[in-house]
Amino acid sequence: ALREWEALRKVKTHLATALAVKACGHGFKVLAYTTMSALVARLKEGQTRVTDFGLVVVDEELMKQLAVHNG
Repeated sequence: ALREWEALRKVKTHLATALAVKACGHGFKVLAYTTMSALVARLKEGQTRVTDFGLVVVDEELMKQLAVHNG
């Protein structure tokens, strides 16, 4: 069951990545966060407005990939 869960997480991350890249390619602003709690904290602080973005992605693995890609 653990192995299946790990595979599902990877599929979810690949799907989130593909959607984010496609959205950017079509001119949408994309907001990505590692966790929902991090996003909620930013929203409560008023530092982020979800309405400014065409797509919001919350995925820890995606953020790790972006950090490697942009780092």
